[in-house]
Amino acid sequence: MEAETKIEYIRTKQAEHLIRILPLLESYLLSLQEELTLTHLKGRRGMLSDEAIFYALIGNKPLSDMPRSAPTPGDRMNNIVANKDKVLDHAYDETIIAITDELIRFKELVDKLHFALECLSENQQYIVKWFYTSGTSRKSWKELMADLNLAEATARKERDEAITKIITVSRITMWLYQYCAERVEVEEREKAE
Repeated sequence: MEAETKIEYIRTKQAEHLIRILPLLESYLLSLQEELTLTHLKGRRGMLSDEAIFYALIGNKPLSDMPRSAPTPGDRMNNIVANKDKVLDHAYDETIIAITDELIRFKELVDKLHFALECLSENQQYIVKWFYTSGTSRKSWKELMADLNLAEATARKERDEAITKIITVSRITMWLYQYCAERVEVEEREKAE
């Protein structure tokens, strides 16, 4: 009998966090798309510096008192040329795979969030947009209630229903949330330093 693995999906706290950082997630996604395009344009020759190629070819050989037998001069040159192409191909392939994997994950997350937000009613979209927006454009409950002509209890209920709908419709896993949120936060910390 196979053990059943239970998939854990985001909850209210994570959904609210994702809504707050959605503009940052969208920017990160665009950055990844640009990075992939530039990597393709540069090709494998633009992957590594001469120093990195040198160390990849020569390798980190342990120091030893024992003399090594040297290959014949022609063989050594042929090996270096052949290895350089292999090193460049490997570095290029690894870079493309890494960027593509990250791009797919961020695209999945952003697309799921956009789809879920589109499924909300107009009032819910308005509340989510203005309540979770960061900075000076964020609106208070009092402003939201006045804009929508709703009682506070009704506005809060609309917000709660919107978050529940986002969680249900998006089906974003905790793993995907953690993966993307960690990368965005690392990028922000590095920029701040």
